[in-house]
Amino acid sequence: MKAAVLLLVASASALPQREGIRNIFSSPTENEDPAGETSEKVPYTVLKKYADYELRQYPSVKWACTELTYERDDVEDVEAPVAGDTEELGVLRNLQQCTSQCIMQWASDKKSRRNKPQSKMFMKLFRYISGVNQQQEEVEMTSPVLSAIQLLDNNMMTKEMCFYLEEKHQANPPTPVDDAVRIEQAPEVTVYVHTFGGYAMKDAVNIEEAAKFAEVLRSAEEEVDTSTFFTASYDSPMKYWNRRNEIMYLAAGSR
Repeated sequence: MKAAVLLLVASASALPQREGIRNIFSSPTENEDPAGETSEKVPYTVLKKYADYELRQYPSVKWACTELTYERDDVEDVEAPVAGDTEELGVLRNLQQCTSQCIMQWASDKKSRRNKPQSKMFMKLFRYISGVNQQQEEVEMTSPVLSAIQLLDNNMMTKEMCFYLEEKHQANPPTPVDDAVRIEQAPEVTVYVHTFGGYAMKDAVNIEEAAKFAEVLRSAEEEVDTSTFFTASYDSPMKYWNRRNEIMYLAAGSR
């Protein structure tokens, strides 16, 4: 997803506006970012640190997942507003005090958002944790949103998107009512991880980052399974600075 840029006027008179916008989006609260700095994160252990990446071990945990096969494109799944887009900036300000219900409304407001494969998958999972399950039980949003990506012929791809289930729901997660959502027990895995910033909301950006990381690992003579790569997204679209995205490859023999 090539980095989306917040366009600001580079002049002395624009500095107060720039600082105001920075303050709005760089001080996350529990309501501002449904999968951000205040949410529960999937546990892992760093086994080894390298100059540009690290080796991690993830335990066997449960995830809520959904999957789609679709044609790749370069259109962003969620548009980042520019400084002059006062209507969209106003929506994002309101999202800072938003409940899960109005986050769902915002995510489905624009036809261009809700018709994209990633948006469809995200909303299926978000409805599940918002209580659309057999027990009608809400589950806290966690981070990161994890996706497994397999590239296919004819510009097609298969993506499995997953939400980590918070610790208190690991033993007995609510039962999905949507057949497209399933609960998976992931095995313990060891992965090489590359972390990068900016916006990563296009498949093309993650595919490019994955290809570069695969070359780094090949040059280092690390043995990895390149048939599938994983992406991890830690931030909502409303966060502009210090964003965290990751590309992961399974270490050879990990599972």
